[in-house]
Amino acid sequence: MPITKKYAQITSMRKAVIVGSGPAGMFAALTLIERGIKPIIVERGKKVRPRRRDLAAIQRKGLVNPDSNYCFGEGGAGTFSDGKLYTRATKRGNVEAVLRTLIAHGAHPDILVDTHPHIGSNKLPEVVVAMRESILDAGGEIWFENRVTDLIVDRQRRIKGVVSATGNRFEGEAVILASGHSARDIFELLQRYGIDMEAKSFAMGLRIEHPQPL
Repeated sequence: MPITKKYAQITSMRKAVIVGSGPAGMFAALTLIERGIKPIIVERGKKVRPRRRDLAAIQRKGLVNPDSNYCFGEGGAGTFSDGKLYTRATKRGNVEAVLRTLIAHGAHPDILVDTHPHIGSNKLPEVVVAMRESILDAGGEIWFENRVTDLIVDRQRRIKGVVSATGNRFEGEAVILASGHSARDIFELLQRYGIDMEAKSFAMGLRIEHPQPL
């Protein structure tokens, strides 16, 4: 898929760690790149293609990979489940810039004018892959299958990085948590370190399948 927006190569030594490769994580990475900061995304799940196989195992065999499923993996929870992006901010920010970024990575231009912009679950995985390519081409890093299990904290109690279940250590000037609402182990980790948290409401949909005569 041709990418119509090119990002400048990162030349700075500045780095930031992002936990999660859903919409928040990917857009955070692209924003950092625009500011000359190298993003290091740490994702517990898999890339789009192998993640698709794990979803097939759920549907056909009832086998669930706890780190690669509908909730976790490249693109986040909405990649294969008709995900929707909302902003709860009173000041919505530059929504058009978000839509143009999606278009630059393969989404249909109509989302700029549609009342309810929709990419489609058939198209979204390709857009997600294109966004990954932009991040990597600019010099960013993405580490899949690296579930965060610990924080790196300095003597001043500042968070400087994270440690994954594989033993890898990722350090930067800042850590951005974009782990989604299903990563309860991340919440438990923050609680263990005494980090303040605030509950946020979320909407949960329900899909019911039944025989056509009903």
